[in-house]
Amino acid sequence: MYILDGEIHVWKVPLDAPIEEYERVSCLLSFSERRRSEKFRFEKDRKQYVLSHGILRKLLGEYLHCDPSLIAFSVTRFGKPYLSKCVLKFNMSHSSNVALMAIAMGVDVGIDVEETHADIEYLDLAERFFSQSEYRAILASPAEDRILSFYRCWTGKEALVKAIGEGLSIPFDSFSISVGREASQVIKMNSEQKASTHWTVRQIDVGRRYRGSLAYEGEERKVTCLDWNCSNLKL
Repeated sequence: MYILDGEIHVWKVPLDAPIEEYERVSCLLSFSERRRSEKFRFEKDRKQYVLSHGILRKLLGEYLHCDPSLIAFSVTRFGKPYLSKCVLKFNMSHSSNVALMAIAMGVDVGIDVEETHADIEYLDLAERFFSQSEYRAILASPAEDRILSFYRCWTGKEALVKAIGEGLSIPFDSFSISVGREASQVIKMNSEQKASTHWTVRQIDVGRRYRGSLAYEGEERKVTCLDWNCSNLKL
């Protein structure tokens, strides 16, 4: 599998695969990943962890043309995993039965997906965690669109913070993004760790039950969305 410099691939991965596929990817996990999977209390959570991390390894192995079980991850001081001495960048997020995986060549990326819930106290969360301009924009949205505005904002902010890679050192209310239906938007952010100050936040279509966002360094990038299926698992 090939990816050009500056290009981004976003993979939509279902996490409700049959047990046979679960068993096929579980062998790709590292010792520490297997140990972590054993700590999950519920089988559903364990299965989702194994599938998402195993398929991520499979994907990275295809791009790097190497054995996925031999891939070694490093972790920044903020907790973001990366590939040492490698220009291939990646990020992953999962919610319920769906995972999104962003793979990029030479571009810092972050991705987030959330299953939407109609009964969530989204206005309370927005008032507590979002900037005042974002909160006011959600309140000003049509009533039927407010909860989707909340999720567009939430996933966009999560993806942007993950792309920058500085974790909770960037408070959610310290920057603002649009809560509207724009396909993409450019955000100016100052960071101690990154030279780039311009980041793009782009909505990702994940289906009616979910909202997803991709964030990446710079402005114009070629983004290709791809669907993973079990036939990709030729181990």
